[in-house]
Amino acid sequence: MTSRRAAQRWQKADTPQQRTRGGGHRDPAGSEEKPRPSSKERPDYTSQAIGHKLSNRKAGESANQRRRRGRSGEKTPLRLRVRHSPDGAGGPAAAPGPSTAMRAATAKAGQAGEEAAGADGSLPGAAPPDWPRLPNEVLALVLSWLPPETLATRCRLVCRRWRDLLDGPAVWKPQWRREPGMRAALEAAARCPRLRWSRLGVLRPLGRNLVRNPCGREECRHWALQRQGGKVGWSVEENRSPVEGAEAQTCFAASYEWCQKEQLINLLKEGLWPDLLDAYQPDIVVSDWWGGRQDCGCKYELFVALLAANKKTKIDVFEAKPDPIPQWNDASYQKVTHTFRRYGPGVRYILFRHRGKDTQFWAGHYGARVTNSSVIIQFSSESAESLEPGLPSF
Repeated sequence: MTSRRAAQRWQKADTPQQRTRGGGHRDPAGSEEKPRPSSKERPDYTSQAIGHKLSNRKAGESANQRRRRGRSGEKTPLRLRVRHSPDGAGGPAAAPGPSTAMRAATAKAGQAGEEAAGADGSLPGAAPPDWPRLPNEVLALVLSWLPPETLATRCRLVCRRWRDLLDGPAVWKPQWRREPGMRAALEAAARCPRLRWSRLGVLRPLGRNLVRNPCGREECRHWALQRQGGKVGWSVEENRSPVEGAEAQTCFAASYEWCQKEQLINLLKEGLWPDLLDAYQPDIVVSDWWGGRQDCGCKYELFVALLAANKKTKIDVFEAKPDPIPQWNDASYQKVTHTFRRYGPGVRYILFRHRGKDTQFWAGHYGARVTNSSVIIQFSSESAESLEPGLPSF
């Protein structure tokens, strides 16, 4: 540090006398003053100071590692790491820092990745696609292979071009054609010129069962239960005969009193929107399977109502009260189904309710068995045409 200060004072001195007092070079005889040394002759004080400052550090060592080494009493061997002086004087070069090593490692990893890609049959070192220059047809086909959630929540926010593609049918139709469960959405696309494509692609309200836990696989979750009379309600049991197409071979078993349960389906929350429900009125298909034990008779009733936004006004209603199943039967299931068409505008909720009991008044769960309840919204050839003025009919 003393040498550095002396060098600074030498550079700032204006007269030979000031340079002598500040550490200048004078002849021992005192007759002449030596000329000021050049930059190559002067020692590189800056390089020496940096070298001493860095000598107690290890290459690539973090601050936490240095603190832990200090607490443990470990001594680090001195390493002279002096960088080149600005004028190009000789000396050892500075050791490469962490950033330089990281860049080298990244370059090696990229080279290894290209070699691996070439081994798989692809072109080694191929440049990434130029996305802005891709035709819309090619870009839409590439995007159609991504998950619907990624398309709606990430890809749509990339740029205006991608947003316009995802707000139309170019991306969604190829994706739906590859999935058998999206046939109802394709029928809606052929019938309705104005669709919310992202909403249909992510929530998928068309063609799927909107009743939750229809077979009792989750016990009585999602159902509102009501019991009349006794303390015994619904119970979940295995099917005594198989039901084709059911998601689980289990059922809800009623008791000796009327056992009732219901679900209220919010159509807007499931993914539909008012314009689609009011102007096009897709078919609402409801169905339920019921049966009894072989050794006990049972009764069953079904009630379905299409409700307005206030959850009280009934726009359309369906009720079924089939004949009771007698004792000593074959324990097979019967299907009850109904399709709502041209029900009018304003439908926002669907109330699905059924109940059952046994005819022998036996303690336990000997009453009606219900399973595979469903509410499906779809378009068909018999669906209502567009009821909104100015919209085309198909």
